[in-house]
Amino acid sequence: MGIRPLLAGLGLVLLLSVSPIARADAAAASDPAAYITGLGNQMLELFKDTAPADAERERKFRELANTAFDVPKIARFILGRYWTTASDAERQQFVSVFDDYMLHVYWSFFNQYHAEGFTVLSKRAEGSSVRIATQIIRPAGQAPVKVDWTVAATGDTYKILDVSIEGVSQALAYRDEFASIINRNGGHISALTDELRHKVGT
Repeated sequence: MGIRPLLAGLGLVLLLSVSPIARADAAAASDPAAYITGLGNQMLELFKDTAPADAERERKFRELANTAFDVPKIARFILGRYWTTASDAERQQFVSVFDDYMLHVYWSFFNQYHAEGFTVLSKRAEGSSVRIATQIIRPAGQAPVKVDWTVAATGDTYKILDVSIEGVSQALAYRDEFASIINRNGGHISALTDELRHKVGT
């Protein structure tokens, strides 16, 4: 079974800033919903502006998207029990390749996607994190998409830990899919890392 492109990429339309992130961070210090809103508005502008070359747009996408996600925490959650048995070198290799793979999927998806706006519907505390419900507005004739963000405070800003599309947690989807790959390969994390690396052509 190949690795399917997860729909989490759809929600990423809210994340990337094309202007200084400090303004969004200032809002995030008091309100995670404001953080998502600020980044989301600027992200929409990035995908509307197709003048820059794709390579330059992808570079900005990758660089700034990395500031929004807590990739190490996501990677640790996704590996679950396999994280505790992995060596430091295996962990570092997986985190690096997973980061590249995740952004590769997001960029490939979003390069073909058009969104017209979004609305923050609600937010609620979930332990040390906050779940923010939003709705992606799509072109006329296409139904909006419900996207929930799980974010946690990190210093004076917030980091995203999970994205749920229409009620489906993408972190859990990755966890189930990747565990299946590891199990099919004798419990070796290196097999998963190699497969992800092959997917992104590195």
